[in-house]
Amino acid sequence: MITMSKKSRRLRTPNLPPEAYFVASGAAAPDVATAVASVTGDTAIPLDMRFEYKEVIGDLRRTFIIFISMVVVMLALSFVI
Repeated sequence: MITMSKKSRRLRTPNLPPEAYFVASGAAAPDVATAVASVTGDTAIPLDMRFEYKEVIGDLRRTFIIFISMVVVMLALSFVI
């Protein structure tokens, strides 16, 4: 009988440097845009999802076209075979 090991249920923490965590000592948490701007030195952060995920959208479109064509082929074969 083959047994599989039990999955660990311990709390997983991300691999981040200590300065990425901020202590909630009464101070408000920094805004993400402010944190990124302070690191990059940029004050305005343009957020255009179409530009950021252009390759992903193209891949999803291509995958959808392949999926539809395979469904059509399977339907055609179900009538022939």
